[in-house]
Amino acid sequence: MLSNLRRASGYSLRALSRRTSLSPSFLTRAMNGERFPNWEATAVLARACGADSEVLRARTGSC
Repeated sequence: MLSNLRRASGYSLRALSRRTSLSPSFLTRAMNGERFPNWEATAVLARACGADSEVLRARTGSC
């Protein structure tokens, strides 16, 4: 789901890294499903991509 948000936003991983202060390597692993970011990082990524983090939370069933 995160990789879909990134693609839809049109941002590169480096651009997202600058917008979120998350490292490009972490973002790469998160987008590939090798790492599972905590909710705070997920919400930051969603907002950086222009998505509503609360809608994402509802769709994923996160607490």
